[in-house]
Amino acid sequence: MHQLTLFERNYIDHIHFCLGYLGEIIKDVVEKSTFAKTMMITYSFDGDKLQGTGGAIKKALPALPDAFFVTYGDSYLDIPYESVESKFMESVDDNCGLMTVFKNSNKFDVSNVIYENNKIILYSKKQPDKKMEYIDYGLGILRKNHFDPYPENTLSICQKYMRIFLLTENL
Repeated sequence: MHQLTLFERNYIDHIHFCLGYLGEIIKDVVEKSTFAKTMMITYSFDGDKLQGTGGAIKKALPALPDAFFVTYGDSYLDIPYESVESKFMESVDDNCGLMTVFKNSNKFDVSNVIYENNKIILYSKKQPDKKMEYIDYGLGILRKNHFDPYPENTLSICQKYMRIFLLTENL
């Protein structure tokens, strides 16, 4: 519920939950909350086999607008979402997505981003590099067309489209 309060405070009122294990319980709790009356909330479920972030989003695409925020259920990001959206909208390239990054230096979790000269040099959760000092911050903006080239069940998240990057210290 804390996430929904945060979204409501940031004037985000269309929410889509991509749910996996025990997702029905989450849906039941949300449906009984006041948010079910004040927000447009939709759901999709992974089913028996977990899809990963990218697979879950691809499955949810019919319920999503052309461009949409992606955040994780365990990331409470009390930041100005409007600033993030404005940075994204400055891009005229429909092939661009946005990823926020945070200087982590392996403090909170394993760093997975090399960020230099206002650019992501490398992003990988599977191949750590000692030069990685930043971590993806759990908030991005993607477009539906980013998922077109990928068949179901073959992606974790569309990394090749993450061309706009925000340092959270600048938000």
